[in-house]
Amino acid sequence: GMGELHLDIIIDRLKREFKVECNQGKPQVNYKEAVTKTVTNMREVYKKQSGGRGKFADIIVNVGPVDDDFKEGGLQFVNEVKGGNIPKEFIPSVQKGFETAMKNGVLGGYPVDSLKVTLLDGSFHPVDSDQLSFEIAAIQAYRNACPKAGPVLLEPIMKLEVVTPEESMGDVIGDLNKRRGQIQGMDEARSGGRIVKAMVPLAATFGYAIYYVCRLSFGVMKQPLIDAGLLNATQLGIIGACMYWSYAIAKLVSGFLADSANIKRFMATGLCVSVAMNFTMGVLGVEAMNGNLANTGLFIAFAVCWAINGCAQSMGAPPAIISLSRWFPLRIRGTFYGLFSSSHNIGEGLSFVFVSALVAAFGWKWGFFGAALAGVFGVLIIVFFLHNSTESKGLPSIEKLAGEPQPKAVSAEEKRAETRRMQAAVVKNPGVWILALSSAFMYMSRYAINEWGIIFLQEARGYSITEAGAIVGVNPIFGVLGTVFSGWLSDKVFKGDRKYPAFAAGILEAIALALFLFGGGQKWMVYLSMILFGIAIGVLISFIGGLMAIDLVPRQATGAALGIVGLASYAAAGLQNVITGVLLDNHMVDGVHDFTYVSWFWLGAAVISFLLPVLNWKRKQQVID
Repeated sequence: GMGELHLDIIIDRLKREFKVECNQGKPQVNYKEAVTKTVTNMREVYKKQSGGRGKFADIIVNVGPVDDDFKEGGLQFVNEVKGGNIPKEFIPSVQKGFETAMKNGVLGGYPVDSLKVTLLDGSFHPVDSDQLSFEIAAIQAYRNACPKAGPVLLEPIMKLEVVTPEESMGDVIGDLNKRRGQIQGMDEARSGGRIVKAMVPLAATFGYAIYYVCRLSFGVMKQPLIDAGLLNATQLGIIGACMYWSYAIAKLVSGFLADSANIKRFMATGLCVSVAMNFTMGVLGVEAMNGNLANTGLFIAFAVCWAINGCAQSMGAPPAIISLSRWFPLRIRGTFYGLFSSSHNIGEGLSFVFVSALVAAFGWKWGFFGAALAGVFGVLIIVFFLHNSTESKGLPSIEKLAGEPQPKAVSAEEKRAETRRMQAAVVKNPGVWILALSSAFMYMSRYAINEWGIIFLQEARGYSITEAGAIVGVNPIFGVLGTVFSGWLSDKVFKGDRKYPAFAAGILEAIALALFLFGGGQKWMVYLSMILFGIAIGVLISFIGGLMAIDLVPRQATGAALGIVGLASYAAAGLQNVITGVLLDNHMVDGVHDFTYVSWFWLGAAVISFLLPVLNWKRKQQVID
């Protein structure tokens, strides 16, 4: 058959027309193998005596990846034998032996995509040597050398073009993204629709989304903790601040470390610790409800656990974003940063809807247990699908694949020294710090809704926890639209210029926040405000929260820029938590929190956040000599 559909039709005809039952299974993926290192001076001697004429062949070869200019695939065979140490009639037999052996790789028995073999030297016996002996020697040399040459499994990548109506483009991109597709570009179709071109898998998005479930679970449980008499608003604000402050400091460190780390192990380790802290807090909650832990002890234990969770959470964003710079060229970085940033919204939506449902059904303690379970699922996704770099999968560097200027070859120590030098220069870049301050105010307003939006709807608007969770959960769902299309719009429409869409999104966020806080409690109004807020925050997270900062710095210092922005952002988010908690406890009417002062505080932060980046409008990318 020519494809899966063709085979399905033939099977249907066999059953329907000829009444023949047949066994059918899932089509097998045509994997291939490759090597990533060169094994030098590999000597293989084949010698056999059986009473009469024996067998003898002796070869010395180098085995490794093909040269960059070798495009044909298969075997690149180079003969460098001098002085007739191996007769010319035996050289083709060596080549044939390697070609035969390449049909079966050393990892899974899949064909080897390409291999370079250099025949350096060898020897022969005037009686016992023949063509078959040298062919067998080559096969044995292949089997012994390839396991030492860094073998990797190559997954087939399909070049895909999808023709879709304009209104369905979001669904198509979302589905391709779920299937580990890379959107390479979009063109106009003659029918008036759009052509979406995609290839290359990447799996950081969903893994990082689960990070958010383990981060925001606490925000859903604030009102139940107050109702149970275990903690007050000030204590809840301090606990939340512990996480954000530890996250801010740890994210700065993580950003610098992640630039030279294995991002798969780095990211998975952080999520494992976060899972442990959520589970521990669930157990502590059970003990407190059973009277085995005093309220003061619960407050201190929660603060410590949530601070440790903040450190663990800092290990999520830097490796996920660094993976973008290691897998995607500069010309489409914005598009895929937007796709990645949708993980914030996916995680927030899962937190509000999934955790709220668990809390409403089984009690607030199950919010922590549910988040821990989701975290285990996220660890598995990271371990099996996130890859360190293009080189780790046997591919050339992203600079070479994209046709970008390639960094000169240096030793590992020189590379680390160069990275540190660039990171030091980034720390002194005022443009990065302006964006960090802008992001700080944006995170104040963002986490005001994420952390206190549910309790605001419960106390100030009279909604139940399930209704409030569903309303606030709308904002990250629509935030996916903002994040997915923000990068694409800036790359294609604004030609990489992020300042105008970021400014417009900032204004939209302030309007949405004003509608939520001062527009009345009608259900349609709060839903509309959360839709607009989600779209705006989606754009701002993508731009102010990272992309505009990494546009200002070299690729080697991406993690440092993100660390600075993260430090300011989450320090501000923690400060917002404390200020909000104190304002609410000090302004109560008939035993109910008065949100008037808090509302103006949140709205003011949103306005400042979109005004600050104006100072960077004429600033260019930093060049470090």
